[in-house]
Amino acid sequence: MVEAFEYLKTVKTAEPIKLWLAKVGYERMKEMADPELSLDRARETWQKHGRSEKWIQQRMQNSFFVILNKIKFIAFTKIWYYIIVLF
Repeated sequence: MVEAFEYLKTVKTAEPIKLWLAKVGYERMKEMADPELSLDRARETWQKHGRSEKWIQQRMQNSFFVILNKIKFIAFTKIWYYIIVLF
């Protein structure tokens, strides 16, 4: 992955790719701060793919619990990180 970024630095025509990567990275960082945004993005994608509302609702319920568990994990790891760094 690092090699890909190094390659992009050397290619002058890679500016559109760099801008796209920055945009996607920014969007994902916002989703990390507000997980509901990722659920909204998923809903829009599934609607574009023609999924039924019932299918989307079932998937959203499962996704909610997955995201909730990820948030708990991130919070747990941050707590341990601060404990290790501070002590």
